[in-house]
Amino acid sequence: MRKLGFCTGLSLAFLTTVPAFAGSIMPTITGGDVNNGKALFTLCITCHQVNGEGNKSLGAPKISGQHDWYLTRQLKNFKAGIRGTHASDTNGARMRSMAMSLANDQAIDDVVAYIMTLK
Repeated sequence: MRKLGFCTGLSLAFLTTVPAFAGSIMPTITGGDVNNGKALFTLCITCHQVNGEGNKSLGAPKISGQHDWYLTRQLKNFKAGIRGTHASDTNGARMRSMAMSLANDQAIDDVVAYIMTLK
């Protein structure tokens, strides 16, 4: 009986702590302009397709249905050279050059806001 009480308490502590923690490291992106994002997304269509379904033959993953915080972080990582700079990462290098075409953080937020509308 003592183990059951401990496990229940531990479970409750986990359930009340994890969502708060997860929210602090995985925020929802706000402030993106969907219409501007749609215009910016035209460059992405070649590899990621019209609905963000991706293209395996080009090494372009599906991006529709992905979390906004993840897409934002990856675009920023490509722009900063954290991703796409290794000599053997040709797909990453191609993505890095596309990410570099996004002028600033607002442009990233805009394109991510549009991607979030894709089915």
